[in-house]
Amino acid sequence: MKAMIRTALLVSLTTASAVAQHEGYPSPLGLYCSCPPTNALSSSALPDVIDKDYVHGVLVRVAWSDLAPQPGVYNWELIDEQLTLLEEAGKTGCLAVINGRYYPSWLEEDPAFETFHYLFRGTEDVSIPVPWNEAYLQAWKETIAALGQRYDNHPSLRLIRITHATSNGMEFQLPQTPSDIANWTEAEYSHSRHLASWVEVVDAFGLAFPTMPLDLDFHPVNITQSTEGFDEDTLSEEVYQYAVTQMGPRFGALAAWWSRKNSSVYSGQYKIMQQSEERAFATTQFVGSSHDHWESRFDAASPFDAAVDTLEFTLDENGIRYLELWNADLVAPDDAMRELLEDYAAQVSPPQPPTGLAVTATEDRATLNWEGTAEAITYNVYKRDDQGVPVLISPGQTATHYQEDTDGFPGTYAITAVDSEGRESWFSEFVSAEAQVADLWLFF
Repeated sequence: MKAMIRTALLVSLTTASAVAQHEGYPSPLGLYCSCPPTNALSSSALPDVIDKDYVHGVLVRVAWSDLAPQPGVYNWELIDEQLTLLEEAGKTGCLAVINGRYYPSWLEEDPAFETFHYLFRGTEDVSIPVPWNEAYLQAWKETIAALGQRYDNHPSLRLIRITHATSNGMEFQLPQTPSDIANWTEAEYSHSRHLASWVEVVDAFGLAFPTMPLDLDFHPVNITQSTEGFDEDTLSEEVYQYAVTQMGPRFGALAAWWSRKNSSVYSGQYKIMQQSEERAFATTQFVGSSHDHWESRFDAASPFDAAVDTLEFTLDENGIRYLELWNADLVAPDDAMRELLEDYAAQVSPPQPPTGLAVTATEDRATLNWEGTAEAITYNVYKRDDQGVPVLISPGQTATHYQEDTDGFPGTYAITAVDSEGRESWFSEFVSAEAQVADLWLFF
């Protein structure tokens, strides 16, 4: 009976807000740094990381409380400065706004706002928003919409990370010690309530960022196993399937716990990672620095052995071409480690996107011309749909021109390049057939 109710909930939610799935999309590629968070005293784009040839980009992490110091007021400079540093270094970024304990304090002025108190890592007394609280969800969705308005299709971004009110504000799990579970019961936790909150957050990110790939970390959630009959992997499986239904190839699973060892510890989430890579893409983050935690977190004999094993597990055994390492692994590697990183980076490096796209339109036809790239074997042609999502309309083009019958309704187009290894570039500029001007990213 509970399984039927759960299935009915997902079907009804999917029917209410599903968008068309699109076959094909540029996947996130590269070796990135999971560097320190960005705030008034710290920068994610560390100079001694972004100057490395084997680093493609950086995870830019900003606390929600720092980004939104007042209701409806955003400190965009925090992110803008990081993206400028990346652009100047020829790098790109993944953007994550950290939720959870980093919610804005002004939310506490709303009498409808509710929090959950717990000990972070068993020592620090902190609070997170109750995930299904309407006051919280409304404020978070407004922030997501503002983020998308400013940063969707930003030229220095390649990935957006979906976050929610969770234990550490970026990963999927909730506080779930025995005392936490008792407190969740008192807070009237239910599986369906938690699932519905994730649906709202996934929808908000998908609508705010129609151009960008998005990922989401998956961990077990084991709050109601004994009382409702759900096992600890059920919620992650349901949220994953819902996000796939909504975003198709724009969505991929993240493992922020990534190591060979943890693929057995989190076997249910590892299956999600395998499904996600086979379907579209998956992204990974080392469970810790191999430089500092090679024995405890990787079961390895040395830092180098931990890195070798995890990189082989990522690319050779699972085909995953996006990986975040920690800055301790990247800043000053020895010769062997540097050679390893350079080799991996070469295998996951994306080709350059085409340039010079020009679109001309007649009454019933659009003609596209662009400049080819040295790495390209073929080109993919994309066209925005009515929701702004780029849809693959012609894969595998070998020429640098394309024509489309439009029936009087030309659109906005972009081109990607595909190299001999099947790696797809990011989009060229988007160009409208009607206005024949580039769809450029603007400051607001």
